[in-house]
Amino acid sequence: MAVGPTAGTDDDPDDAKKVLKWQEERIARRLRGQYESAALHLSNLIHNNLSTPLNIHSVRVEGANNARGSFLGFLINPVLLSEPHNDVQSVLHAARSIADVLLRTETFSSVEAHIEKARDEIAGPRDVDLVFKTRERGRWFVKSATEFGNNEGSASITARMLNVFGGAESFEANVSAGTTTRKSFQGTLSAPITSDLNCRADLTAFGLHRDHTSFASCSEVLRGAKAVVRGGKPVSGMHELAYEAVIRNIGGLTPTASMSMREAAGTTSKSAVSFTYTLDTRDDRVMSTRGMYGKIYQELAGLGGDASFYKAEAESQLSRPLLPGVSGSIALRSGIMWALSRPTLFPDRFQLGGPLSVRSFQSNGLGPRDGPDSLGGDIYWSAGLSIISNIPRKAHWPVKTHLWLNAGRLDAMDRSRSVVENIKDTVTRPSVSAGVGLIYKFDPVRVEVNLNFLHKIRVWCLFQPRDCVIRNTRFAQVLWMSENRIQIFVYLLYPYPWKLRPSLLSVSELQTSPGIIARRRQEMEMTGLKWTSLFRLRDTPLCTLYRLYECTVDFNEDEMMMESHYWFHDQPTWRLADIPDPQDPDTTRYTILAAMAEALVQAFNYKIALGLRRGITRDDPFLVRKFKNDANPPWEECPSWTGNAGRLPHVLQLYPPLPLGGNGPEPEPIAATGTNPFLLRNIRANTNQLRNI
Repeated sequence: MAVGPTAGTDDDPDDAKKVLKWQEERIARRLRGQYESAALHLSNLIHNNLSTPLNIHSVRVEGANNARGSFLGFLINPVLLSEPHNDVQSVLHAARSIADVLLRTETFSSVEAHIEKARDEIAGPRDVDLVFKTRERGRWFVKSATEFGNNEGSASITARMLNVFGGAESFEANVSAGTTTRKSFQGTLSAPITSDLNCRADLTAFGLHRDHTSFASCSEVLRGAKAVVRGGKPVSGMHELAYEAVIRNIGGLTPTASMSMREAAGTTSKSAVSFTYTLDTRDDRVMSTRGMYGKIYQELAGLGGDASFYKAEAESQLSRPLLPGVSGSIALRSGIMWALSRPTLFPDRFQLGGPLSVRSFQSNGLGPRDGPDSLGGDIYWSAGLSIISNIPRKAHWPVKTHLWLNAGRLDAMDRSRSVVENIKDTVTRPSVSAGVGLIYKFDPVRVEVNLNFLHKIRVWCLFQPRDCVIRNTRFAQVLWMSENRIQIFVYLLYPYPWKLRPSLLSVSELQTSPGIIARRRQEMEMTGLKWTSLFRLRDTPLCTLYRLYECTVDFNEDEMMMESHYWFHDQPTWRLADIPDPQDPDTTRYTILAAMAEALVQAFNYKIALGLRRGITRDDPFLVRKFKNDANPPWEECPSWTGNAGRLPHVLQLYPPLPLGGNGPEPEPIAATGTNPFLLRNIRANTNQLRNI
């Protein structure tokens, strides 16, 4: 017997509320228990009678006022004929299958299945009717939208009509106007062509006006039609066969349009068939953490019209969780286009660059150019590596951190060379970008705010265009002649540790391997690397001091001269007095480093006395005469730690000694003027190239 609260004798209202609440909870528990008991009883009843004979006499669909009877039969008859339905289990399975296919037509918002005794007088005692009570969706749908992003804004109106002819057909029309796509219209009629609804046919008419002036000094007007048959599901593989007929017009040329773009202007037509295969098992199309995506596209044009080519593209993405809250993904895209009977046309070529392909580059800005115009290419590839993680302690936020690396290239096909040679040339000369940023997931899109690691290089190129062209052209020439370009890229871009670290070769290791510095410099293309801003950003005074030590022991005068010029001109903020103490455990090496630091002070002050200035006079040599008469030259001073390095107990012969002093005045501020810091430490070395101007 349940015991509940009792009301007080003074009729307290609070006690009365407690009694009422207890009564409501008691009734709710009783009803819930009864419901659970009934559900369990029904489940047991069905389970114990699954093999009971039962036949489907008829199927009725109620509420389908706008659906054709022939279409409903087209959907239901294959289910009824797929297997015999002569027991309870098979009848339940048929009811579930029919309800599912009715819902997948997108014509009905709800479908309820009922099993009723057959109404027909000639029906047997084991015959039943399957009755589906449906509620149809609204047939009309209209929406308007405004969109902004990627330097583009647009406004659009979309109208959709469902179940147009009573067979789950849909018609959708879209009209939009914007900044890049100035005007566009698209009307699509779609209808199922198989009873399982996994295969549909689309007929589309479209027209649009695109503004290409941001990369090609022209605009493009297209009008055409497209017929598509598609089948399958993305998770198991979707196939699409299409035919497209389109008329294109390249016009609206700007006054700065190049000759190539003027030659491409005019009206052309294309008649092409295409096939697309898509596989998508990602858990999220916007920001996937696991799964894969693959797409293969092939197009053959030349069945009439002006365009005649074969085009193939492949795209893939693989995502995997790395740590709790951290996932990584790698994406690859490539494409090739081969002209058949006529040269390829501008509207058909590939374009590459921008946030959807190679980040931090101008949209459609990569590839062959003629002046301000991107002409497009016939062969391309792009790759991207992304690591996405949650904000610490905010895993539920839609904002994620993002670390990425992109590479890619777009080229014109050289018909005088083989396809393999064209592919090899394109793959081995990528454009690379890397950076960090934030991602905001805003279904069905994602917004990225990125900071490019290589932005510093681009800013330097903007303000020093002459040096940018000279230095990076020279670096590119040296780099792509190297067989170790991948190793060089890894060395240059691997971010941990961010500041480069010196190699610690002993004197004996350098002397027993003569020429080791020249060989290593050739393998890593150190001369070319020092022309890049990214290397100079990651380099340190201590690394350069160790490289000068290696040049001294190995007696590589050319490298010593270039390292001295690099320190004096390219790293003007590296003051010699600020060189940190290397604290090298090798006494001999530490002594040579100290002597080299003092020799650099003497050499740099020698140049300063001649009128040279760090970071200034190489670009403007006419200032040398002005600085030579400077009353207060910016003399360099020795770092304090060099006094800790004493004299070696024995003579270290690195090269027959040559006097450090030479022609020209010696700077006054240096203590022990004319002294050789190497000879003072019992070391015989030649460092004359430090003074090379």
